[in-house]
Amino acid sequence: MTERFRRMPERLSPSPIASRIFPYNEPTMLRRMLSASVALCALCSAQSADEWKAQALALKSKGDIAGALAALERAAERAPASAELQDEIGVVFDGLNRPPEAIAHFARAAQLNPNFAPAQYHLGTAYWLKNEREKGLAALQRAAALDPKNPEYRRRLGTAYYELARYAEAARELREAAELQPADGETWNRLGLARERAGDLWNAIEAYRKAVEAEPKNTNARNNLALLLVQMHSYDKGIEEFRKILELEPQNGVARMNLGFALLRKGDLDQAAAHFQEATRRNPNLAAGYYNLGLALKEKKDLKGAIAALKKAIEIDSRFAEAHYTLGAIYWQQGKLSETAGEMRAAIASRPGYSEAWYLLGAALRQRGDLPDAGKALREAIRLDPHNPDCYTVLAEILKKQGDDAGSRAMAVHAVQIQREKQAQQAAAQHLSAGAERLAKGDLAGAERQFRLALAAAPNWDQAKRYLEETERRKEAARGK
Repeated sequence: MTERFRRMPERLSPSPIASRIFPYNEPTMLRRMLSASVALCALCSAQSADEWKAQALALKSKGDIAGALAALERAAERAPASAELQDEIGVVFDGLNRPPEAIAHFARAAQLNPNFAPAQYHLGTAYWLKNEREKGLAALQRAAALDPKNPEYRRRLGTAYYELARYAEAARELREAAELQPADGETWNRLGLARERAGDLWNAIEAYRKAVEAEPKNTNARNNLALLLVQMHSYDKGIEEFRKILELEPQNGVARMNLGFALLRKGDLDQAAAHFQEATRRNPNLAAGYYNLGLALKEKKDLKGAIAALKKAIEIDSRFAEAHYTLGAIYWQQGKLSETAGEMRAAIASRPGYSEAWYLLGAALRQRGDLPDAGKALREAIRLDPHNPDCYTVLAEILKKQGDDAGSRAMAVHAVQIQREKQAQQAAAQHLSAGAERLAKGDLAGAERQFRLALAAAPNWDQAKRYLEETERRKEAARGK
């Protein structure tokens, strides 16, 4: 399969709990703590909690983290029941990269006032950073429930759900965050990713579009939009978006590779090859670029060029399983059985679960007359992928040659049964592809017809059902205009 790139959202952890503005230097910090302690001792008995807090804020604004921490601790002594002060002390400890102390103060704040949303939010984020996800999620949920109009709380909770693969819940929270802060393109981008993972492809496209409308220079969001458009057979629209990325960032190798991928899917082999060549010119060590170039040249029937490109990919990355497999497939076309078997073994060494490589290894060994090893390879291919009829067909031939007529007949019957299922799936896929192209062009009647044919061939295919539902939604919207 053609290699493509999708930039996923960063983990929940990268952004700090609060703005970390303090330059930290250990000797300097110790001196400041000592001087701050001396200065503060004289004032301890006189100042109120509010005065200590005001002093802490003033020190913090000057970058004096030691003085700010000391002042906050004095304020907390004056007001031991203040959840807000405990939370602020936790934020300072977080700025010092001292998670245990930060969590202790956040937890104390939440204990003092369970309805204080910032403490729940900070506690949840801190637990998440420690990979204590159950505790982190519970606190983030409480924060969002306490302050549902806070876009950051909803965004963090949505990102947590995304990391837990709870995509529908992630989409719900991220939608709320995006609607609360519509100018934040990255939140729309994350919403698009969550919707896409949940299978809500059209609404994912809508979210990606809003991301690039809010932030036209957000190339991550534009890349995700373009990839999904290509997946939905809107090749020209996807290609247009990739070109916009390259206009903004001519050095963006991800966009160039994905543009080549889109052109390859469209069938524009010359342009696809040209972009893969440009990608490898800009980055001579890009193994994936040479691999994709090999695929494009193979489709163009330029086997000599394809072999050279695939060998270059393997030279850069000797464990590139797909490159070994594709090179071996070309050798199979050329009748070079030993070379085919060698490349399949290399592919399997890199990726033991590569069922297609096991199959082609078995086929090559069978042609060479090595029936026992061929049979072993084919049985492994069947174990990994029991839905490939070719494996059963070749294994039936081997068993017949070995005198196992009953085993051969059983494999042949199984091959026929699976071939029928495969043909139905292929027919459904062709109808789905045709329907998606019609839908992209606005031909709703033609799209509906193709999707119904897809479902007739594969009645339980959820993707075809979703396409049909989207077509019916658009027809209903058109009737309402």
